[in-house]
Amino acid sequence: MQGIELDPRVYRKLSPSELSRSILEQIGVAAAEVSAETQRLVGPLVPEGLPYEEIFGEGASFESFLPQPLNLPSEERG
Repeated sequence: MQGIELDPRVYRKLSPSELSRSILEQIGVAAAEVSAETQRLVGPLVPEGLPYEEIFGEGASFESFLPQPLNLPSEERG
């Protein structure tokens, strides 16, 4: 989500805190649905024994899918 515009009339039905809570709740529902669908689609491609949450869970990033530099022992560096 990158932005939101609200019609001022919306405050006639909900207080600002109720509206905020409702928006955040709906964002949470949408995020959970996207996560479940992603797991359904990608799950079969994840190597056996590797937990899905380890790949797509909290803290996961695009960089985790890229090859990582080798850390050679200092005597092997040349």
